[in-house]
Amino acid sequence: MSATAIVRLTAASDDPSPLATHTPVAVISWPSVPVEIIRAAGFRPFVLRGDVTATPTADAHLERDIFPSRLRHLAEAALTGRLSEAALIVIPRTSDADYKCFLYLREFVRRGVVRKLPPVLLFDLLQSAGRHVPVYDVSRTQALTDQLAAASGRAISTDDLRVEIVPVSCNDSMSGRAFPATVTVTLNGRTFRGCGEALATPFQG
Repeated sequence: MSATAIVRLTAASDDPSPLATHTPVAVISWPSVPVEIIRAAGFRPFVLRGDVTATPTADAHLERDIFPSRLRHLAEAALTGRLSEAALIVIPRTSDADYKCFLYLREFVRRGVVRKLPPVLLFDLLQSAGRHVPVYDVSRTQALTDQLAAASGRAISTDDLRVEIVPVSCNDSMSGRAFPATVTVTLNGRTFRGCGEALATPFQG
C-alpha cells in the first residue's frame, strides 16, 4: 500500500465528524466488516470505537460487564440520536456481545426506545473451523453485499471488487515477515497487493 493511501486512510479514521460529509456513512462496530464491499457500494465506512467517557443512556438498557466499551458507545450514540444521519449500521457477529448488541438495537426500534435509527445489518460470519464454514461465510458475505447494494441503489459487480489469494510466499515490506500467501485486491479499478495467511485460531472479540 502506498504512503498516500496510508495517509488518506489515517485521515479518514481520525475524522471526528464522519457524518458531516456528502458520502453516505456506514457505521461499523468492528473492523472485521469488509470495508472494501462497503466502499464498493458507495458508502464511507466508519468504525465507532469506545473510549473512557461515560455512557449513561446505554447503561440504563445494557447489562453490566457484558458489553465492551466500543459496543456501549455504539448503543449510546444510537440512543441519543447521534447516528440518525448515518445511512446504516453494520455489526459483525464477531462475538456474543456483538450479536446481542445487534438484537438490542433492533429491539430499541421495535419498542420505540429510539425515535430514529438507520437500518441495522448483521454480518453473520461463523467464527469456527468446520468443514462447511467457508461455504456458509461466502454466502453470508454475498448476502451482505446484496443488502448494501439494495441500500445504496448501486449494483456491486465483480468488476468493483475482486480478491485473489495464491499460495506463493510473500515478504511484508514493512515488517520483513514472511507469509505463505500473496493477496491481491482490486477495488473499483485500483489494485492493492499484500501478504496473508490462514488464521490458526478464529478471532474472538
